[in-house]
Amino acid sequence: MEYILEDITLGKRTLPLEGGYNCRDLGGLINKDNSTIRQGVLIRADDLSNLTDDDLEVLNDYPIRTIIDLRTTYERLKNQDRIPNSCNHEVHLDISSGQFENLVKQFRAGIEKPKEFMCDIYENFVLDKTCQEQYKLFFDVIQHKNRTPILYHCTAGKDRTGFATAMILAALNVDFDTIMEDYLASNFFLEKKYAYMLKIDPNYNYLIDVLPEYLETSFNTIKKNFGSVENYLSTILSVDLDLMKQLYLEK
Repeated sequence: MEYILEDITLGKRTLPLEGGYNCRDLGGLINKDNSTIRQGVLIRADDLSNLTDDDLEVLNDYPIRTIIDLRTTYERLKNQDRIPNSCNHEVHLDISSGQFENLVKQFRAGIEKPKEFMCDIYENFVLDKTCQEQYKLFFDVIQHKNRTPILYHCTAGKDRTGFATAMILAALNVDFDTIMEDYLASNFFLEKKYAYMLKIDPNYNYLIDVLPEYLETSFNTIKKNFGSVENYLSTILSVDLDLMKQLYLEK
């Protein structure tokens, strides 16, 4: 199936950051019941190491209370986040699957089937026990209303963060096509950030882009092993679906 980006809210949901490329609000997306996700409470992003002082003021104005960093300890030490003064709670969840720098090293070493390689990463997000533990902790944080507004991110904000976003939206009863549109929007926002890599090797597009097949792999893996996304969320990640809707859908 061909997916076309038609999210008319995208411009309004994008944060005007000079040093952040892939930062946007989930607020404004509409679910299957025609309910709208609240604005200004769930923000997805790429790394925060290059934020300017003006960018920090933008995040202060929200004001961002919690930052969830899905990067490994190595990534965090190498490129330390710049944190807005409004943030009083930082959460570090080490998710090694999808670590961008490791993926670059593996691509440099040579991968015969890069698309299949990336699909395996998205299968790991679902089945790997450590990933399950970390995403369970992720949802534990965002199910506390006193933690919002929350910004969560990894390095590029497309794989680890993309899967996390897809699970949030699924928990809020957003249809799969809308989930996919938001996921694929990372290609637009990251084009300038990683353009230099395509000049080195065009095959890097499998790494720096997100493809529908990647996220489809996660959803198909969930359905194959757990029956439904709802069952996976509630039994494996301990998500309270009713509470999520209470917290993040407009009344």
